[in-house]
Amino acid sequence: MTIAGMALALYFGVAPIRITVQEQVPVEQASGEQGTGLTATGQTRSQTANVTCVPYLQFDSSADQDPACAARVHGRLGVAFAGLLLFVTGGALWVVTHGDRAVGFSERRPVIRTSLT
Repeated sequence: MTIAGMALALYFGVAPIRITVQEQVPVEQASGEQGTGLTATGQTRSQTANVTCVPYLQFDSSADQDPACAARVHGRLGVAFAGLLLFVTGGALWVVTHGDRAVGFSERRPVIRTSLT
């Protein structure tokens, strides 16, 4: 249970996903002597861009994080959180049930009883 929980948390929280985004970019035209300058025309055109999103970086305010990522990674973060809860629950069950003894990692401690007569 702990291994499955950690795998879910890592896969859905850290593994990058790729999405295609349509963006509106300004149209520029050549201007100046010999067409060496660019002037914005006030028009826009649609441009397709491939964006890589890492769900965990939704909480990071880095400049390279695309705004379209926030909507796409919300569900994946929920699954990652559920995996983290599964990991914590599995770890707690392992400790409570003495799971390390069941697979031979430790031995049962001998109980020594003494009686005073």
